[in-house]
Amino acid sequence: MIIYLNSDPEHTPMKSSSSLLLALFSASLVQAAAPHWEWAGWGGGGYFYSSVFHPTKDGVLYMGGDVCGVYKSEDHGQNWRLINDGLADYGVFSLAVDRTAPETVYAATAGGLCKSTDGGAHWRLLPGTDKKGLRITGEKGKSIRCIAVDPARGNIVYAASPGGKVYKSADGGETWKVSYEKASEPEPPETLRIQFGKALITFPRVADKIVMMAVETMIARQITYFAARAKDEGRRTDLEAGMAKLLGARVAWAAADNALQIHGGNGFALEYPVSRLLCDARILNIFEGAAEIQAQVIARRVLDGGN
Repeated sequence: MIIYLNSDPEHTPMKSSSSLLLALFSASLVQAAAPHWEWAGWGGGGYFYSSVFHPTKDGVLYMGGDVCGVYKSEDHGQNWRLINDGLADYGVFSLAVDRTAPETVYAATAGGLCKSTDGGAHWRLLPGTDKKGLRITGEKGKSIRCIAVDPARGNIVYAASPGGKVYKSADGGETWKVSYEKASEPEPPETLRIQFGKALITFPRVADKIVMMAVETMIARQITYFAARAKDEGRRTDLEAGMAKLLGARVAWAAADNALQIHGGNGFALEYPVSRLLCDARILNIFEGAAEIQAQVIARRVLDGGN
């Protein structure tokens, strides 16, 4: 709404008095809603990850940091002091207060969930909440507002674990039960295939393929070692090297082919690594001496009496 003010009413488009009052009232609201911040000083190091207000005392604030623990201010944030007596760890990533018992504060630290019943003057690590127990902890990059206290029943507390569980306590944090658990991630499709309700490895023909892949790979590896040992001893190795190259290339192709077969249609899709393995295995029979050349070398040496 636009209000025009001019000393000459004949040349000024004036609105009604009610509209004028409404416009002035709206402008005052805009001015009142403008945010106002004042610098409250540096807390002593690190970063601040959490803060809560005292539910009944005006100006009392708690703040948690990743270096120096819990800070408390009683003058609207103008001055702060550390309140870490009994705190399990100085990394504090979530805070919560009990509205039914205003001096009760919970702090999710890297060492476990701590509780104070005297406004943060003294802390106690709640049983079973450390990393060796239920892992009800506050951890950097994982814990954001991970504690909640029932506003009407302060003995009921909820706490989330970085491990994917939400716990509930009905006695102020002394004992806990799982309230929610994140579903486990499904196995990657390239590591597990289910057919007819069973994993493929339980089918004999699939197991036979995997067994022969392992056996043939071992044979090719051993003949390669044999050729290398002969070379190290200064002996002629064109026969052994040709055998190793010929057999190794054929075993690689057979293993890749069987792997693709086990994966079924997914194995043929370019999105799966096994399809690339089959392409790579095929070239082994061509470069660095084609299979036909290797066979010719082997045949000539065998006919010459090589061993």
